[in-house]
Amino acid sequence: MSQQFYYEPPSRLQLVDKMAHLLRYSDFLVVISGPKGSGKSAVAKQLLAVAKSSDTRQIMMTLEGETSASQLAMFCARALSAEVNGQDPLVSLYEQSRALHEAGQHLSLLIDNAEWLNDEAVELLSGLLISGSGKPQVVLSGEDALVRRLNSLGINELLEGRLHNEQLTSFAEAEAREFLELRFPNLPKLSTKQFKAVFQASSGYPGRLTSAASALYRSGRIEGKKFSLPLPVPHLAGIGAVLFAVLAASFWQFSKDEPDNEPQIVAG
Repeated sequence: MSQQFYYEPPSRLQLVDKMAHLLRYSDFLVVISGPKGSGKSAVAKQLLAVAKSSDTRQIMMTLEGETSASQLAMFCARALSAEVNGQDPLVSLYEQSRALHEAGQHLSLLIDNAEWLNDEAVELLSGLLISGSGKPQVVLSGEDALVRRLNSLGINELLEGRLHNEQLTSFAEAEAREFLELRFPNLPKLSTKQFKAVFQASSGYPGRLTSAASALYRSGRIEGKKFSLPLPVPHLAGIGAVLFAVLAASFWQFSKDEPDNEPQIVAG
């Protein structure tokens, strides 16, 4: 899904606003979870945009491989233009968060594909929230396996219940149809049969809907919009006959009233 496109169906109404409120007025660890293609990244980016404020220093990172606590701290240091200098990663992150707080700001950290965080990195983030150093905000976006691992590590108990999980569900058929029409506004609408095939193949998840519809459009099996007449043919024929009669009458009247301007032949 395009980074510039975000669709909020009725089933996800005010979802982002609710999470932004949690981040602003609480110290919860916010987790956005769902299967691949459920729109986690789009929701996370929208949350970042909604929660943005002048007193917040936001960092967003998208993981592509296993990430340790030291690597996580290094990523944050680079984003904040700071140096770790061999310090313990937890201590370094604490100091950076505290320094921002003293400067009238606080750290907001959003990690996409957070299932790639190893246990040490997860515990680092939990420790940061427990310490309350600089009132940091932490958002993790990942597949359902991330939630299971957080539970196995006892993170909810460690945070004394301050873990909020938003599990993204699939779109209903009406939501999916509207999503596709908004997602591909300049392309022909899918027929009922084509839409059913796309919906079933995607299970109603937005990322999968986009992929399935894109593949169908690329296949060339969807014809462009056919030209259609604005009125039925008999009506158009009647209008044409009336216009022709008016035009003929006007031409006859013009010819009748026009003066004889032909040149006269003079003898000699």
